[in-house]
Amino acid sequence: LFAATLKHHRGGDGEFQALQACARASMELGCQPIGAPPFDGSAVEGELWLHVSEVPCLSCVGAMAQFRKVFPDVALRLSFNLGRQPSQEKGAQAEMDSRPQLR
Repeated sequence: LFAATLKHHRGGDGEFQALQACARASMELGCQPIGAPPFDGSAVEGELWLHVSEVPCLSCVGAMAQFRKVFPDVALRLSFNLGRQPSQEKGAQAEMDSRPQLR
């Protein structure tokens, strides 16, 4: 898998590391992900569940797409916490404060 460089190299992100570890494990079991059938990535099947603390960055989403392409029979499941929130400007906060509250 290849990590994109955004503000900095993203190869150390948890999602990327987990996907890379799974790809390496498949190779240790005799699969050559980019090889020829029957030992290519389609020889691997199952589910991979990832939970991360923040919304995945663009590089990690790209790594997930690469993983799905190489391992088409592995169902990739992802969940994440909401993570960082964009800061709100004072005007936006005032608008929110003026809205009716649900009770």
